[in-house]
Amino acid sequence: MNKFINTQFRINWHEYPFLRILIPFLLGILLAEYLPGYISSAALLLILGILSLIATSFIKSIRFKWLFGISLHLVLFSFAYLRTAQHNELNAPQHFSHYLPAEKASFTAWVAEMPEEKNWIRMTCRVEGILNSNAQAQYATGNIQIYLQKDSLSQYLSYGDLLHIRSRISPLETVKNPHAFDFSRYLHFKNIHYQAFVQADEWRKLEKKRGRFLMRQIYSLRQKLLVVLQKHLKDQEIFAVGAALTLGYRAELGEDIRTAYADTGAIHILAVSGLHVGIIYFIINWLLRFFPSYSSAQKWFKVLFALSGIWMFALLTGASSSVIRASIMFSFLTIGQQTGRFGNIYNTLAAAAFLSLVLEPYRLFTVGFQLSYLAVIGIVFFQPKIYRLLYFKYKVPDYLWQITAVSIAAQIAVSPISIFYFHQFPFYFWLSSMIVIPAAFAVLVLTLLLFSSSFLLPILGEWIGQTLHFVLSIMNGSIWLIKGFPTGLIKGLWIEWYEVLLLYGILIFVGIFIVHLHKRYLNAALLAVLLFCLSISIRASQNYFQKSITIYHQPKGSIIDFFDGRHSYSLQSEHINARNLDFNTQQHRWASGIKRVEDFKIEEIPKQRFDHLFLQFPYIQFYDKRILIYDQQAFRASSTKLEVDYLLIRNNPKLRLEEVESAVNAKQIIFDASNPFWKNQQWMKSCEELGLDCYDVRESGAFVMAF
Repeated sequence: MNKFINTQFRINWHEYPFLRILIPFLLGILLAEYLPGYISSAALLLILGILSLIATSFIKSIRFKWLFGISLHLVLFSFAYLRTAQHNELNAPQHFSHYLPAEKASFTAWVAEMPEEKNWIRMTCRVEGILNSNAQAQYATGNIQIYLQKDSLSQYLSYGDLLHIRSRISPLETVKNPHAFDFSRYLHFKNIHYQAFVQADEWRKLEKKRGRFLMRQIYSLRQKLLVVLQKHLKDQEIFAVGAALTLGYRAELGEDIRTAYADTGAIHILAVSGLHVGIIYFIINWLLRFFPSYSSAQKWFKVLFALSGIWMFALLTGASSSVIRASIMFSFLTIGQQTGRFGNIYNTLAAAAFLSLVLEPYRLFTVGFQLSYLAVIGIVFFQPKIYRLLYFKYKVPDYLWQITAVSIAAQIAVSPISIFYFHQFPFYFWLSSMIVIPAAFAVLVLTLLLFSSSFLLPILGEWIGQTLHFVLSIMNGSIWLIKGFPTGLIKGLWIEWYEVLLLYGILIFVGIFIVHLHKRYLNAALLAVLLFCLSISIRASQNYFQKSITIYHQPKGSIIDFFDGRHSYSLQSEHINARNLDFNTQQHRWASGIKRVEDFKIEEIPKQRFDHLFLQFPYIQFYDKRILIYDQQAFRASSTKLEVDYLLIRNNPKLRLEEVESAVNAKQIIFDASNPFWKNQQWMKSCEELGLDCYDVRESGAFVMAF
């Protein structure tokens, strides 16, 4: 480990050939995602680049060698664009979406990942055939997200099971609320674009098996190992954490324990990723110390042994994208170490990233990929510098300081992007790392011993199981204790993507300054700090003076926020629970800089006047905007025609728009998501016939009006 950590960073591009290759490849992937539709142009560029590469390879003059470099970059850029476009299944001519009938689709698909059991059985399936609109069998392919109604049959499905399904297939819905988590985009980067909700009588299991034979055996072994864990870890919470940490099985994790680990900065321990693969890597290296390596054959035996161990663990934990990525990275390190060719660690990381992205370009856009590589880079660069700040004479405090230095270095590197995605900062991350990293090492070692002894020596397995239970209980207890510390978590942090780039600009220039001690790098870092502060100040000023109304997309309910500066007044249906409320509104409030929220139940709104808001249900006035809420309990037609800016129709009232139009003169009519889909569609059609301006929250997403 120290051989990698102590590597010094020097800006010499000749030492980083894979980094030079990676940069144009990344640009090609980004352009293919954000500027698609230029496949033919990219193909032409690739051909021109290859011809240019061949032509410039014969140039012997050093003065014109840059032409070869430009040609190579052009080839890499265009290849990345085409590889990304080809990786997107929607571009495949045999994708099942090209053959979908108007009504229910009849198709066969096999289970491509182990199902997860929630309210429904959720699983990713791989389509292999469909009846087209002419009722003809058609070969088709593509991933689909399936939600099966939970029953005695669906609970026992496993990887490779072939299903015949007759159900409606629909595209994934885009995010409906501003700044909310976009689940459809998350699935897009897993190459999933369609979903189906399947009732118990709409599917049947076929006898045939699909998928890879090796993966079927691995998943079967995984289920047996889960039974072993459950036998020795009687407590449900301890079993859930142990299964997630060792086998990547997270179906049993409750929301409370997830939140506790997330709030203390230790959530990464529950998702098998680089840390876990790294621990396996070091265990294997320790074992290989007892094998001789005098001959070339012995060295390559050790390489194959190490690679087999790393990839067996990757497959056993579900072969998730994060595990595959980490396994590729440690495979490069293993080959380099066992063959005595360490090279440059940054170049090794770039090579691993390049191979990972060639295999699956969409990995670039996943949070795990970004956090993983940034954390490793941060550890490699910052850890030795942080570690040298303090000296401890004795081994135990020195070891704890090493772990703390690793944790701080990783946190420095991932904090900007972590705040961007999760909008929080766990203050006690360094303390939780001092506990969970050694505990994770102990848990993985004990689990490997438990699995081995359970089959070979059950009596020894009982003792190991008790020890494993004790270690996990100490780890969980410590996390709960740290979570209870005051000011342990700063929530509501919001930065934009360009501010993330500025923060990384600061880190990069400070890092280069530390190495070279040249004033211009410090000046560049200070300039980035100035631009970041300016951006934050401008956004804070805009938030301070904002006035806006947001009617959120809340299925079977209503949520309305009135933003007045950094203060929000919120009206909600009484049956909406706190979790749904936060999911739909919290990130928009954070993005808008809201610091104080006053909540009211729509069904119980009292007559009340605030500085710029007047409530007298069903009438509301916010500044000069007048709103009338029309539902089953509230509206009574008056003798005079009401003049309002917005008419909100909610809670599925029985009405005819012709009657409403005769009683209310509204500039715009809004139908929120508390009404059924078909009812909103019916009203929208009536509005079109009457020439009324209208908006459907259920179909178009949240209504946001800033003034």
